[in-house]
Amino acid sequence: MRGRGTGTVSGQGGLDRTGRKKVTPLGRARRACAAGPPLGASPGRGSARAPEPAARPARLALERVRQESAARGLGDRPRAGAAPRAGGGPQAWAGAVGRAVKGAPGIIRKACSLCLNVALAVFALCALSAACLYAYFYFSESDYFLVKRHDIRGIFRVSRQEVLAAAGLDRPVNTLTFDTQAAVRSLRAIPWVEDASISRTPLPDGITVRVTEYRPKAVVSLDRLYHLDGKGRPFKSLEPGENPDRPIVSGFTLDELLNEGPLAQAAIQEILDLMELLERRSDDWRLDEISEIRRDPDIGLTLFSRRTGVEARLGFGPYAEKAARLGRVTGRLKARGHFAGVTHMNLECAPRVTVRWARGSKPPDVGVPDEPEEGVEGPGDGIPPPPVPEGGRVAGAAAPAGAGA
Repeated sequence: MRGRGTGTVSGQGGLDRTGRKKVTPLGRARRACAAGPPLGASPGRGSARAPEPAARPARLALERVRQESAARGLGDRPRAGAAPRAGGGPQAWAGAVGRAVKGAPGIIRKACSLCLNVALAVFALCALSAACLYAYFYFSESDYFLVKRHDIRGIFRVSRQEVLAAAGLDRPVNTLTFDTQAAVRSLRAIPWVEDASISRTPLPDGITVRVTEYRPKAVVSLDRLYHLDGKGRPFKSLEPGENPDRPIVSGFTLDELLNEGPLAQAAIQEILDLMELLERRSDDWRLDEISEIRRDPDIGLTLFSRRTGVEARLGFGPYAEKAARLGRVTGRLKARGHFAGVTHMNLECAPRVTVRWARGSKPPDVGVPDEPEEGVEGPGDGIPPPPVPEGGRVAGAAAPAGAGA
């Protein structure tokens, strides 16, 4: 007989304090399995064949062991990775979690690797942002990129100081932080500036400003006098004391030009074409000798001479042919000494030209009463006919076809 506390055979425990042998639940289950089925036991329903004699008592014994273990709070030992049962207690839960962690080491390593990569990416991004911010503040405050050279091109009417002040270059600025778009908008607000552009060249301390100025073609009379550009757009009002060197265009309203209606734009273009035609002439009706070009929707265009004040009504086109005839008639009237006192010349009914003198200034050799009359030309050059004997044709009547100067 073995001593107390020594090991026992399979299915038997040691000795308790009273000296009796300990019998564990598992030992009782094994004894029951060895004893065989109880008397009168029958196979279960639905089974194909009766279980072996030791199978049913063994199952019943194991089920009793599980029930006794559950009553003491131990429960069945869960499989690896399985969730603990509800009645397993804290120790069973801790064991199940530990076994689940040990059973999935690859998932934990992958999660840790992913978190580490994300942390490194965030750190690198923060470091790069800090470096860029530091470089920005360093270069924006550095004197190396301070603007020291200003190259301004295309100015004629606008002064250099006005351009520098409008662009914000009249004070120390940094080339890298200089707002070119805001400077261009300020330059375009100057009345004489049509367009502007700014570039940061030459680097690192240079700025180039290119300005395109308006070129006035005429002065238009609206609610006040405005300069008119080559596209027929008013862009700047005349300052007090400013003497325009171009003809004044009248007969338009401010709404017509601002709304750019088709009729007004067509009339403006006709006037600009006529002015370009007169600019190439060298007689008394060249462009710098014209003080006003009046437009009337019903009678067309009328020219006013700057020196003599003569009104030449052209009507509607063709203006090139009428301007050429106006120059020939004026030249021949001057050659014969009949131009003095002329106040009106009408070329509406081409090829006839009507000439009107002021009262008391008609040439005496015309042979008509001393009153405002009209000399009407024929297909020739429009010169009043020479004096005729009594009973002949009086000047001021219609000349026969083919009559010339």
